Amino acid sequence: MKYKKVKKFKNIVCIFILIIIGMLCVFVGRTHSASRIDMGINALSNMVEADGSIRYKIDFLKNEEYKKNNIVREMGSAYALAFAYNQTKNKNLEKKLRLILSRIQNKYCQTFEEGTCYVANDKNKIKIGATALALLAVLHFEQTNHDSSFSDLKAQLANALANSYRENVGIISPTTTKISPYYDGETWFALSVYNIFYPSDKKIEDLLRSLDDTMFKNYKDKYLISFIHWGTMAGSYRFQATKDDKFIDFLKTQFDLYLKNNPIPRKRSSTCSLMEGFSDIVYVISDTDIAFAQKVFNRIEESNEQIYDLQVIHDEVIGSQSKEFPYIHDKTKKYIGAFKHTPHHYLTRNDATQHCLIALLKRERALKKIHP
Repeated sequence: MKYKKVKKFKNIVCIFILIIIGMLCVFVGRTHSASRIDMGINALSNMVEADGSIRYKIDFLKNEEYKKNNIVREMGSAYALAFAYNQTKNKNLEKKLRLILSRIQNKYCQTFEEGTCYVANDKNKIKIGATALALLAVLHFEQTNHDSSFSDLKAQLANALANSYRENVGIISPTTTKISPYYDGETWFALSVYNIFYPSDKKIEDLLRSLDDTMFKNYKDKYLISFIHWGTMAGSYRFQATKDDKFIDFLKTQFDLYLKNNPIPRKRSSTCSLMEGFSDIVYVISDTDIAFAQKVFNRIEESNEQIYDLQVIHDEVIGSQSKEFPYIHDKTKKYIGAFKHTPHHYLTRNDATQHCLIALLKRERALKKIHP
């Protein structure tokens, strides 16, 4: 009898210790992730120039200047900073975002129809993807500090995207007949976020019902790497807005198609954009199908270490380039925390950090939902 009591006590102690270890692992993991997020925010913030432009390409070893820019990736970086501002309430980002949004308003806007702002590049070519990402930046900035300074810009960007929709076809720029999975996914996502933040705008709400059907028709049963990350983010927000299970079915179908085509996580290139969408799937599905949410989260965790490998976390160069360059260039140290495109080459663009930073932020949000 005494032996049984001792054994039972030992079992209870062991269970208690395992629970404590599990809690510590979650705490340490979250602390580690938080520090990586802070570094990423700091690096991307330091890419913002005094005029509100965002440095496009960085060679950590040679610090060569790249004059070429990409307006879509610049607007994507603006969205990443605004999303980080929304999630962390980091006050240091507010001033940088004001510079960026003012630049969009004063330099990049083209009014193709009255009351619209289409974001255009330096050659005055309209970019629908950049327009959608600019809207996401304004939305998250305004939602965070409740400042209406850019409300006209917000309305003009939303109008431009709404005017670009062709029922049963998709999103088409006013200056082209080209249909693109990028345009479709980015616009669907931006207007879905807009609808969450401003549900009283019935024009956008009505348009989204038709846009939902068009996106389902065009993409639900297809695996397209150019669409899946935007589409899964959009579908997640549409479920939050409508509570319609057809969006859950869409998200599950898209993820299963991804797994079928990618049974093993990619190791040699970034999967950050995919993890943005997958984290949103976990966030909305965990309340209704915890088993599926865990399946998605398992893939996120399999990819997470690879994401960390892409981040520059100190000035010492790791890998084959270290023989020629033991340390990164002094003038690029302010970008420590940025993410490379591949683990062993110290070259990056602003969109690499954009996607990886958002992926980590959304992973944190998903983790709190699936393991509160």
